[in-house]
Amino acid sequence: MKNFISIIFDNKEEFDEIDNIVIEEIASSASNALLESETNYSLFESENDKSVLRVETHVKLTEAEADVVANSVANKLFDLGYENFDIEVSE
Repeated sequence: MKNFISIIFDNKEEFDEIDNIVIEEIASSASNALLESETNYSLFESENDKSVLRVETHVKLTEAEADVVANSVANKLFDLGYENFDIEVSE
């Protein structure tokens, strides 16, 4: 994936419960970046044993767009009671 948003979780159990919620939130807040009819994503463990959900964006996000998406996803996760995660947007 060339352009993407990654959400990195410390706890695999939390990760398994919310992957679809996060994907839906990214899709709704980054709709102009997800112009294709299909959203591609991958789930994997990082080298340091963290769980990563990576969602492809079909265009490179501007800094403002990346901030909107990251804030939207973070707020959704906070609302659901999750606090141990990081969000990264490809440059």
